[in-house]
Amino acid sequence: MDSAVLWKLSYGLYSIGVMDGEIPQGCIANTVFQITAEDMLAVSIHKENYTHLLLEKTGRFSISILTEQTPVRVIGRLGFQSGAQTHKFEGLDYELYDGLPLLKANCAGHLICTITGSADIETHTVFFARVTQALMDEPLPVLTYDYYYNVMRGKAPKKAPTYRGV
Repeated sequence: MDSAVLWKLSYGLYSIGVMDGEIPQGCIANTVFQITAEDMLAVSIHKENYTHLLLEKTGRFSISILTEQTPVRVIGRLGFQSGAQTHKFEGLDYELYDGLPLLKANCAGHLICTITGSADIETHTVFFARVTQALMDEPLPVLTYDYYYNVMRGKAPKKAPTYRGV
């Protein structure tokens, strides 16, 4: 099987925000997708991510839709270290909205979500959620994984579905 063909699937990059008590935490996800015409979506999170534990615990999360202008350091901060050892939003430009962290700059929009169910998919859990609030932000091109990888020369961590061990 030529697994490189999977790299041809289209993805975006998103900041997933969740609270750990009073501390905002989160991660970068590339698998957020709308599953109904109304207000349901799904997000896939690796089971070993600290964010996964917090999603199960709190049942709520935010999504900041990243744009091509998002600095690589923001993706690195949220995507390449564990919230179990660091406050991931510390030093980033964010605000709490409805009790959840949202990035303030370089986002096309934001969603506030409540988890309604989940599916165990080996290494990941797909969380199904209802969008309870949707906020439009900057009219900038959204950040696709292709742009991140080929233009920004970004990498994916080993736990990401798009990890390329080459």
